[in-house]
Amino acid sequence: MSEISTIGGGEVVDLATARARRMPDVLSRLWRVWNRLAGPDGVPFRGDLTPDALGDLMPHLLFADHVRPGCTRVAAAGSAWDLPPGGATGLPVRAFFDLGDRDPAAALVERAFDGPSTVDLKLRGARMLVLPLRGETGRATKAVLGLSVSAYGPEGRFELDGHTVTRLDAPPKVERPAPQPLRVVG
Repeated sequence: MSEISTIGGGEVVDLATARARRMPDVLSRLWRVWNRLAGPDGVPFRGDLTPDALGDLMPHLLFADHVRPGCTRVAAAGSAWDLPPGGATGLPVRAFFDLGDRDPAAALVERAFDGPSTVDLKLRGARMLVLPLRGETGRATKAVLGLSVSAYGPEGRFELDGHTVTRLDAPPKVERPAPQPLRVVG
């Protein structure tokens, strides 16, 4: 949970707030929603990121499934992603990158699931934020990717220009509590 306080007229903010302030607006808002839903265990469940929770961020998001080590595929993509006709469902995330950057980009996206970790990709003319999500098993097997683009690289692909990977302190697996049956009293 983000908190802001003042000390001697200066502002003291937590790391999540400081990080969000340095991001483009779309990514900053995604970061805040994801961080709020993550709670104390560090990573939200995919089902927690509903259209109501995400609002007008939806066109800028891509949801991905971690199929196996080294393979993350698109599950759904918003309209802001410049996609081929017919959409991108099933495409590997690495397909969005320039040929020379596909292996490094895939390795960086993979780190979102390994830690789990957040991955902030600085791209030429764009910025992409990869945030892990827990699947049905409680493990980080899904991700939401936010995109802020000012320009695409050659052939509409992204070129890596830097990255920041931040390992989360979340345990590798969190079980959802079982729903309690309703009892009628009286």
